[in-house]
Amino acid sequence: TSSTDTQEAAAQSSSVAYYPVDTGVDFNYNGTGATLTTSRGMFYPYIDTSVTWTTTAGTFAGSPYANGASINLDLGLSGATFATEPTFEAYTLSGDSIGATGLTFNTDTGNLSGTVTADYIDTTYNFTVTENVTGNARSYTFTTTGTGVVVNITQQPSPASIEAGSGGTVTFGPVAGISSDGSTITFQWEFSSTGGAGWSNVPASGGYQNPTTNTLTVDDDFLKNTYQYRCKLDTSTAVTPSYTNAVALTVFRTITITTQPTNSTPIAPSAGSFTTGGSTLDGAVVTYQWEKSENGDGINYATLSGATTTTYNTGSTTYDDSYGDYYQCKLNAAGASEVTTNPARLFVQRTINVTSQPTNITGAVGGTSSFGVAATTSDNDAGDITFQWQVSITSGASWSSVSEGTGGTTATYTTPTLTTAYDTYQYRCLLS
Repeated sequence: TSSTDTQEAAAQSSSVAYYPVDTGVDFNYNGTGATLTTSRGMFYPYIDTSVTWTTTAGTFAGSPYANGASINLDLGLSGATFATEPTFEAYTLSGDSIGATGLTFNTDTGNLSGTVTADYIDTTYNFTVTENVTGNARSYTFTTTGTGVVVNITQQPSPASIEAGSGGTVTFGPVAGISSDGSTITFQWEFSSTGGAGWSNVPASGGYQNPTTNTLTVDDDFLKNTYQYRCKLDTSTAVTPSYTNAVALTVFRTITITTQPTNSTPIAPSAGSFTTGGSTLDGAVVTYQWEKSENGDGINYATLSGATTTTYNTGSTTYDDSYGDYYQCKLNAAGASEVTTNPARLFVQRTINVTSQPTNITGAVGGTSSFGVAATTSDNDAGDITFQWQVSITSGASWSSVSEGTGGTTATYTTPTLTTAYDTYQYRCLLS
């Protein structure tokens, strides 16, 4: 039974007869009980086998297709059924597998699309498309144009580096490849000294070994620095050779400082001198550039113009201007990183030259006497000289700084008032 809203509120119901929907029923809204539904007979599904295909059976119009060609074809049904309803599509593809062609078949729409991947030989594919609902089917065929035999590179070389003059070698490879027909692969290494702009076969001499194998050996010659290398892989049946990636050889140098500069102690005004030396394993030309730090910190250096040999001579020195200066040298060579020596210092020395000696004096009791001295330095800087007069009351056996009189720390010393006790006193001046 079933109830309307009114019947449900009144706790009432009516008998109803139910029929499956696919048998076909009409509803009598004025009826009651079993008369609410009236059977109209049996409904059966209808398959419209009179369908139209979008693409004509047989060979595709664009066939044969070259490697890399783009395909987009509708291999499904078109139009509508006799009842002007759209066709329901579900497709199955049978026959030759098209998996290797690079194309994809859409089973919902019947569309065949993609980019052709061709084998090395011409290949024809035959297949059938069946529309699952109607059971209709169409057969198609297409051909892919062979690429010819090609060699696919499977192992590439890597860049390499070596120190010039080391006596060692580097290798490029092994490289490897696979030919599409399994034919034997030959190898030929090539080099470019122009950054890849032009290529030549690697010879079997001149520091090279095995240029026609899968592994090339190269020596440590600096002239080969920045050369690029690649390998050509070919077969007797290949349509064109294949080449590996190009890789570079780096031949570097290392400068070893063989002589470090040491501190210099000239007597002003003589020049100071600093010497260094360096070399590379292959005996390359090493250049030199001396630098100087004048501010006493040995950190900030200035380039010395023209100071480009293993030995640098400072020129005339003075104590005030030159003492304590730092010197270092930068060494360079083609293909090498710059190196710098240890710093060395200029410790200028100087001498004091007495130009006027004090002389003996006969003094009078009750008076004073004066002694004088004159001197200069080897760098003519007399103003830097200090004086200290000394007295000996033991006939020169011992000396002490004067404690009386005037000018005891100047170039001229004057005694105190003389008494007979000062007789035979000796005086001298200590200059520094």
